[in-house]
Amino acid sequence: MPDIDLNVATQEPFVRAAKKLAGEHGCYPLMAVEKLKEKAAWQLYAGANDVKPEDANQISKYLDEYNKALKYADDEEKDNILAEDYIPLEYINLFRQSNGYQGITINLKVHACGYFIFDGDIRRETGLISAVSETTGKRTLCAAIEGGLLDEFGYVKEDFLIVDSVGLTYKFFQSIGMEVPSFNSLRKMIDGDKAEENGLPFDVLAMYGNETEKQFNKINSEGLLNELIQKIPYRELSLKEKLDNQREVLGILTDYDPGADRRLYYVSVLDVKKSVTNIFLYEIYSGRTREVKMWTNQYNRKPFSAGDILYIISLEKKNKKEPAGGINQKTGKKIYMDVPGKFEYWLGRFMVKNGTGEEDVP
Repeated sequence: MPDIDLNVATQEPFVRAAKKLAGEHGCYPLMAVEKLKEKAAWQLYAGANDVKPEDANQISKYLDEYNKALKYADDEEKDNILAEDYIPLEYINLFRQSNGYQGITINLKVHACGYFIFDGDIRRETGLISAVSETTGKRTLCAAIEGGLLDEFGYVKEDFLIVDSVGLTYKFFQSIGMEVPSFNSLRKMIDGDKAEENGLPFDVLAMYGNETEKQFNKINSEGLLNELIQKIPYRELSLKEKLDNQREVLGILTDYDPGADRRLYYVSVLDVKKSVTNIFLYEIYSGRTREVKMWTNQYNRKPFSAGDILYIISLEKKNKKEPAGGINQKTGKKIYMDVPGKFEYWLGRFMVKNGTGEEDVP
């Protein structure tokens, strides 16, 4: 598809210039149709089909690794990066059941950087469509065509990609009293030992090399990281902070405190469904995990989040129930029966602990 790619600090001046050249209605942002990708499709499938919370979360973490690999890969490498390569064999068949959910259209929004440039009136060529931001309520008119279809008709697409380093480069050079160089001039200035000769500060080099996370991974960043680490004041992490880091980064919890109150539990997994909420509680004093349930209407009265610490006042041990295969004619609901010898725990009274105190939840 013919296109023009520009890295800019802000889009508005370039949009105005395009309209000046092509006419007031010769430049409109493209629409972007948002479809479910692997992780979102998996989460939708898991929620709709009562997949065990531990399985759902584990596969989501594997897909996070897949998405991270895609993020840092070059364009020519991306075709060789497959989601299933990151899923262990024991989960492959379960994950494949979500394939049918991939590609489901869920949203229409304005393209982040793509603009349709046309020597004529786009209103009459493709028509316009209105997209409304869910967060700001702002309404934007965009061309009623996706970028992927422009190639079929030989249209021109222009990408005004907002890159923070463009604006930052200008501000940095202005702040040190130097004229902002062209890209080619800047490349010569930072070539080998010439940077110091040209009076270019280390911070400017670090900023320019770190214009994106992808580029940051390709530069020799050891010196930058050492300098940053030396400037960070040391502070011992609290147990909750350690657990938060382990849950969010590693996906497993390992730290515990034998001296902690035995009623304190860390919420490691929270799965809120229509009628029942499933919770995995990590015993802070022992490092063991306990699975409990609570009614969702009880949870909704005073919700908490994964990563919160609960002070458990009461748990109720109940016989585990499974569907008996029939429907109650009066209520229209499934009939459940007790499973002999199997039990489950239901959350009764507890308190949510945070950094400033405790809050009672009935």
